[in-house]
Amino acid sequence: MTGTGTAANPYIPANWGELVTAAETADVYIRLAAGTQWDMNEQYPEDTPGINLRCMEIDFNGAVIKNLRKSAYSLMAYSATGHDVLLKNGVFSSMYITGAEIFYCIGYDIYDIKGIKLFNMGFGGELYDSRLWRCDNRGVETDGCAFSFYVSNSNVFSENNRPLTNTVINVDGTVNNSIGTITLVSSAIYGEVRAVGAQYGMSFAGELCVCDITLQNFGAVGYYGDKTTAVLNIDKIGGATISGNPCIQATSAQMKDAAWLNEHGFPCK
Repeated sequence: MTGTGTAANPYIPANWGELVTAAETADVYIRLAAGTQWDMNEQYPEDTPGINLRCMEIDFNGAVIKNLRKSAYSLMAYSATGHDVLLKNGVFSSMYITGAEIFYCIGYDIYDIKGIKLFNMGFGGELYDSRLWRCDNRGVETDGCAFSFYVSNSNVFSENNRPLTNTVINVDGTVNNSIGTITLVSSAIYGEVRAVGAQYGMSFAGELCVCDITLQNFGAVGYYGDKTTAVLNIDKIGGATISGNPCIQATSAQMKDAAWLNEHGFPCK
């Protein structure tokens, strides 16, 4: 590993093991080499070691990390650093998560609201009996990100009160808990999910946001924000009851009608 860990001369890890070492060092800066392509089947084919994040920033610098497997505990856990940790400019593709979670941000302190920030990051793959994240007052905040997952009996997009900004979400499969409340700011959620074990609920908040996801076996779906620019596709919610605060309720045809959306308060072209 080269570099000194400063903003001007960040650590440059050559593999995941070196990334773990650098990221668990307090207050340092990390940047992967340009053109980095890691196939995690070659480094950790069974269970990738998790990272207890204590650094200031990881700039993935356009890196693509594929075929990462995680089978227990957390992939990235926020440590008590006293500052947010920024992860930016990278893609994790073809992830395979079983009985684990990708992000862990638990502080057990109502005054501890620091957490993980994601900028220009992409995450895709499969979650089995897993969570995307587990949060309390800490959380995961996004800007310019994308999530696309197949899920099986997993918990997605719950327990996180941080805003998801300029972010696109697609999720398909089965969930074993409620979805919400997702705070979408200039963001959208798509896909098709079915609740298993019980009828669950989904709630969302935010502004300039679109909820266009097919829900099966959900008892309720609702908007709990205070803005007037949230759109819900009512053709896709099955028998779920609409609750919460008023939002723009549109059919699938109206979701594609810019004139109708503008007339009802959602600005689009």
